Amino acid sequence: MKSVARWLALLSLIAAAAAAGPALAQVAPTAPPPQESEPTQLDDVVVVTADVEQTARAYVAAVGAPPEGREPAAWRRRICVGVGGMSPEPARALADRVLDWGYSLGLEIGPPGCTPDIFIVATDDGNATARELVTARPRAFRTGAGGMDRGGAALRAFQESGRPIRWWHVSLPVNEDNGRPAIRLPGQQPFVAPPEITRPSQLGSFAVTGLASRLSDQIRDDLQQVIVVLDSSALEQASFMEVADYVAMIALAQVDPQASPEVPSILNLFDPDRPREETLSAWDRGYLRALYTTYLDRSAGNANAAILAGATAREVQAQPVAGDEGS
Repeated sequence: MKSVARWLALLSLIAAAAAAGPALAQVAPTAPPPQESEPTQLDDVVVVTADVEQTARAYVAAVGAPPEGREPAAWRRRICVGVGGMSPEPARALADRVLDWGYSLGLEIGPPGCTPDIFIVATDDGNATARELVTARPRAFRTGAGGMDRGGAALRAFQESGRPIRWWHVSLPVNEDNGRPAIRLPGQQPFVAPPEITRPSQLGSFAVTGLASRLSDQIRDDLQQVIVVLDSSALEQASFMEVADYVAMIALAQVDPQASPEVPSILNLFDPDRPREETLSAWDRGYLRALYTTYLDRSAGNANAAILAGATAREVQAQPVAGDEGS
């Protein structure tokens, strides 16, 4: 087994939470003098058929795997990819492919030398490497706070699954208004209210702006880190670019390791009973675009899943590709 000791130090640099960037104030421009109105150009209307909507619901249900009780998370800050266990040229190609897909979703790319939050380890023994990583940095996998990972059973599967590619996501529930953590993190002191609260600043990091709505939830889920273990057997079963696109898909979304979509998908790459896709299918691209452009702010039942499925269906219907639009 190739040693990954030199890459373990990088895991200690991965932050458990990202600081939100400062908001930019916008100044309203001076109103221009009255002019003759021009015709308004409307966006194209995408008509979603019932079968596409139904298929999208099945795809979203099969693919998504957020922590229990949470919504699917996405990256809300710039991303940085680190690759270990590969020679420089293929490692750079793999990282660039993941970053290319992230850039296509509007994500900012970290500068050279940035601290990886998407960490990919190539190895000859996936099980042994996964166990070594978890043993060396257990808090990188189980932070000790609720709603940030999929739990102990999923972590055991991560270490023992034998899959050619396996992954572990850590996300963070944050307040959408200010980007601050919406849960108490390990080591954070519990809030002790002063005798009398007279101003919001007295609440410190616990301050939350509330909405007068039963339908909306101000808490969103942000990806914080992804650890991917890439077994050499993956490259014996698929091409380098197919593997790179597969890694990109699971690095940008919380994908269920058991996912086997019934529509064309790069996630079926290692399923002998499904057709092979050479890159992200229309369904994969539609799902990612929907995930990164849709506000999942509903607080009732499966409303967010329905919203995400509807957005996915519209994305797929808007950009059909031959061979990808099947259901």
